[in-house]
Amino acid sequence: PFVPKAHTPFQRVAMAPGDVLKERLGCIRESIRSPRVKLRAEGIRDARVQATLSRGDRRVGQALIAMEDPTPRRWERALRDQGLEMQTYLGERGDNEALPWDFVDSGVSPSYLRAERRRSEEGIETAPCRPESCVRCGLCPVEEE
Repeated sequence: PFVPKAHTPFQRVAMAPGDVLKERLGCIRESIRSPRVKLRAEGIRDARVQATLSRGDRRVGQALIAMEDPTPRRWERALRDQGLEMQTYLGERGDNEALPWDFVDSGVSPSYLRAERRRSEEGIETAPCRPESCVRCGLCPVEEE
């Protein structure tokens, strides 16, 4: 399952619902005909926990602290005990919506992330970065002459 992560072009993308992920994984499994090829996919429940942790805020941190033994079932219970819904953290985030990690400066400009997301949606590949001369994302230092 695809888990959207902070500071990537997909940080605002919703995670696919569990039933959709189950169907997609089923299609992939059915399409693999060779006995020499084995599909190892992360569990859907584990991926949803990972997405909640990676896109969460301080309230998610409080739920994590409150857990005695980290299991997916206990994680879901800890969220409920804090009055939180996992879906809140798995859904689409608006382009102008503040994100819990906005205060962290990764060096990559938000405009670059938005442009990369649009490029991916259009199927346009981005050329590899050449750190010695690249200024696209804002991360690589440019030496002044």
